[in-house]
Amino acid sequence: MDITGLLHSLRMRASWFDARKVLLLAGLDPGQGWDRTVDRYEDLDVEDEQGDTLSDLLIEHTIAGEKALQFYRLKRNQLDALKDKVDKLRVPKSPASEAYPELIELPTGTLDGASQSEVVYKSETADGVFVVSSAVREYDERVEIEMDNLATGTRNAFVGYSHLIGVRSVRRQVFDVLWLPTQGTTVCVAADCPRGAPGDFVHKSQTAIRSFMTKSIGEKVEPKNLFPAIEKSYESDWGKVVELGFTTDTASVKHERMRLKRQCLREELFHVGGKEAVDGIIHPFQISIDWKSVYSQDPRVQGRPEATLHGTARMLHQPVPTIYDVVFRHGLRVKDLRLVKSKIMSFL
Repeated sequence: MDITGLLHSLRMRASWFDARKVLLLAGLDPGQGWDRTVDRYEDLDVEDEQGDTLSDLLIEHTIAGEKALQFYRLKRNQLDALKDKVDKLRVPKSPASEAYPELIELPTGTLDGASQSEVVYKSETADGVFVVSSAVREYDERVEIEMDNLATGTRNAFVGYSHLIGVRSVRRQVFDVLWLPTQGTTVCVAADCPRGAPGDFVHKSQTAIRSFMTKSIGEKVEPKNLFPAIEKSYESDWGKVVELGFTTDTASVKHERMRLKRQCLREELFHVGGKEAVDGIIHPFQISIDWKSVYSQDPRVQGRPEATLHGTARMLHQPVPTIYDVVFRHGLRVKDLRLVKSKIMSFL
């Protein structure tokens, strides 16, 4: 089985840190980095079982990998109406649905219909029904241009400038997910949130799914406010707090990070000491938590999913501080998505 298309699609979606684990889970032998791995399998057919496993794992990544999550706590009759509509959905024949879970070749001209979401996959599992839609999205990326790489004449035109910033258009095929649970009435919307994209990149995807839900149910629905989960997740024993933004009653704003050493900020000496100095009273407005996710007995494929609730210090002065998104990184399996949903909703 030829897996070059699967490898290319995985490379576009996942960091090497995550992708290497996916390849190992598929029983493949990754090289030292992407280039060597692609070269290794470029002219090599692998066992069908390995290729099928890699395809299944890529499907899971389109559902759970690099997402902005929103949660809708529906009434039972609302969920029933939505399920009835989803049951009638059919996956239309299209380039995106036929290629899925691989990526299509991105259009080079105007996006036209490519920017409109279309269903490419629907699956029912023990966790519920997953509907995956796809579209091509575009955003502007600011890139610093190295002055030394410019021709002499061009470089001379920018004498006196310390930085040169270029803006380029970036296109990405996204996979956005509507998850209707088997148990409970909390629906999850998981929109692709690639690294480097601006914060509002996910809005079009989220709006499209929310519009579908509203039309299906017959009344407007809104995602849950997740801001209360920031302080409650900090006070819990869930995972390791690797980043924390907070204020104190002395009017200071603090931002602490502990990703490199994998130490939990709840127990870090400097954080604990500083907290004691203000009688233990802090007001969190942003938090990132990671945890160990075991995918097999092989220690090389133990994951570190990370969930971030990103508010601002100014929100603490609002009557009802509000955020709707959880930014979810390094998720590889649906079980990672299931856990973050369970944890966040337990804090609400």
